[in-house]
Amino acid sequence: MELKERLEHVLGEPVKAWENHDRPINKVGILTGAGNHTALIQYAKNQDCDAYITGEQTLYSVQYSKFAGIHLFVGSHTFTEIFGLENLVIRMKEIYPDVKMVQIQEEHIESY
Repeated sequence: MELKERLEHVLGEPVKAWENHDRPINKVGILTGAGNHTALIQYAKNQDCDAYITGEQTLYSVQYSKFAGIHLFVGSHTFTEIFGLENLVIRMKEIYPDVKMVQIQEEHIESY
């Protein structure tokens, strides 16, 4: 699936994907980190999302996405949240240009 491949490229890690319908993907709901609660997937579905991207899964989130007919894509908690932190660093550099900020490279230790 093309979206899975794009996510893997951007995140730099494997992404799990569950295809739960045959429609084109026109609208995507994204909740970084621990967006694995079924109510969150239901919210995305109610907003007419064709796919939902998050950083954690449970048996229930996989089952509910199938029931709801919405594609589910799951990266890791850490790597789906990194973009928010990068944006925070950019803003902080604008306010504190003399402060040196360094990204700490993390080992991928989350399990699928």
